[in-house]
Amino acid sequence: MRYDILLAIKPKYAEMIYAGEKKYELRKKMPKLLYVDEGASFAHRNMRIKIFIYESSPVQRVTGYMVFGQIVCEDVDIIWDKHQESLGITRKEYIKYTKNQWWIYIARIANVVKFDEPYRLSHRPPQNFMYTDGDIYSQKKEVIENETAEIG
Repeated sequence: MRYDILLAIKPKYAEMIYAGEKKYELRKKMPKLLYVDEGASFAHRNMRIKIFIYESSPVQRVTGYMVFGQIVCEDVDIIWDKHQESLGITRKEYIKYTKNQWWIYIARIANVVKFDEPYRLSHRPPQNFMYTDGDIYSQKKEVIENETAEIG
């Protein structure tokens, strides 16, 4: 069985991902399907897991997908110092997002595909993320396979 992830992202950040301006995704919680906990470090589990992008209001559609490369959980100050140019947010936005956080997850964004025709979900969208059992994949299987072949 195929498992993928549906990730809710604000439209302005989704557009930055599609444009290649946002190279890393920040998360307070990262889906465990993506990594293997090895103490303070996290090993990436599977580059074949598609992260479907659900753009929140006002778009409210699945607009494409991406794959995560390396995933790291690190001190919030270190993350900012190392990656501030590639996060797609200002220092003020970063401080607000990481308030009361000592550590934060950061995932390198890879293999981004934007659908020509975004589509609505047949169920309630996630606030953060949700696992899928292939339903999302099967809905767009033909589109994904065609667009993936163009990337490869």
